[in-house]
Amino acid sequence: CSSSKSSTGSGTSGQPISMSVVLEQGTVNVAVSSYGAGIFKTGGALVKSSQLSALSAMPLTGYSLYCVTFTSPTVSGSGKADASGNVTFTFNASGIPFGCFILDQNGTGVATVTFSNSSGSNNGQAVSFSGGTANLGTITVDLANGEAQATLTSAGTIVSTPPSGGLRASGTYTWDSTTGSLTLNITSSNFVCNGPTIGTKTQPGVTVSATTMIWQGNNLTWNRSSGTAGNIIGTWTASDNGNSYTLIFNTDGTLSITGNIVSCSGSSGGSGGPAAVAEAQHWSSGYLVQLRYSDPSKAATAVTVTGYGITGSVALTYNNNMSSWGSGTPESQISLGTSAPTGLPFNYIFTITDTTGTWATTSTVPCFQTQFVTNISPTGTVTGTPTFGWTGIGDSNAIYGVELNDNTGKFVWADYYISGTSIVYSGPALISGMTYGYVVSVQSSSACNNQGVSGGSSSSVTGTFTYQ
Repeated sequence: CSSSKSSTGSGTSGQPISMSVVLEQGTVNVAVSSYGAGIFKTGGALVKSSQLSALSAMPLTGYSLYCVTFTSPTVSGSGKADASGNVTFTFNASGIPFGCFILDQNGTGVATVTFSNSSGSNNGQAVSFSGGTANLGTITVDLANGEAQATLTSAGTIVSTPPSGGLRASGTYTWDSTTGSLTLNITSSNFVCNGPTIGTKTQPGVTVSATTMIWQGNNLTWNRSSGTAGNIIGTWTASDNGNSYTLIFNTDGTLSITGNIVSCSGSSGGSGGPAAVAEAQHWSSGYLVQLRYSDPSKAATAVTVTGYGITGSVALTYNNNMSSWGSGTPESQISLGTSAPTGLPFNYIFTITDTTGTWATTSTVPCFQTQFVTNISPTGTVTGTPTFGWTGIGDSNAIYGVELNDNTGKFVWADYYISGTSIVYSGPALISGMTYGYVVSVQSSSACNNQGVSGGSSSSVTGTFTYQ
């Protein structure tokens, strides 16, 4: 079996459906005839089972499969691959079109799933199932090109007409026509990749003519039918790596963005994907912010960060194991002491130098989890199938997580969306005589709700047991 995440939304939802899939890395070459899928939030109730595998059948351990309905609000589900690449989660989507993405270990979108029928004559990024079970067969993931292909092996229907809902973001903007500086303050977003995330981002060197707007920071060109040079107000469209966007600047200083995502790129390249993240963490040793910039292709040559707790700026180093700048490297962990930080939110500005030039993006830490779970188990020697348990924080809205690693620190299994205070292990077979380490965490709470926050916030307690 595998890890599971279940999710629900307040919008239209279908009946549960049981799904299965095997995911392997390879080369994808599919002509997509319909439209792009996807957003991901926590929640869901369709039972989904998958195996995420890398090239030569090596499992994509720690990668996640995320699926979402095209309803407003959305209903979505996700699951993280265990050491064998297996994933399960629940999702209420029977009879409702949905799309799926692949996320890496950092939670960054790296591939969009394209669905094909058995003959290959029909392809699209959205599918629906009317029955209670579905089998997506083998999904091939092309991490280099941000694409994944699933061949339907059971009664699924590829949806070629876009339903209502989809990818959108909104917020406010500040435009300085003299300096060409455009600041976007995104307050709501459901993009998982290649789109704006919540926070403030400044685009330098923007030029606006009557019909075109060029963002020098990421070499993106927007078009409109007509307008006045230097005046940004209006409706703009753009495309990037097959993805298409519509951006509206209103006269009252508000903006809205909708997107049609065909593929997730490995690096955001300044296009606004959730590659730059400041994650709030709380351990027994104190509070810290973990910085990372996901960059699988190592397109960047330098990444620096400024923000709360940083004197001047910090230069991140590249972590080859995580394919990112920072993410566990010593300089990327910003210690904030043992007392709960005040003065939130904290904005962390990432300055990235890559082939497009130098550009900046902001990740916001809105809150920290202050409470820990207690009385975690198991401890000592364990036989049979372990059950992880703990005493919760007394919050009916709390979401908990469990992650298991072997004695070398290698990831084994995890479930990050648990509403109760116990869960039965459902990962690969454990090794007799090995001592395992695990973490039980508060992932979200009434006081610090992580929905829609790219970096997230967690408080974590560690434990160990020896398996016999």
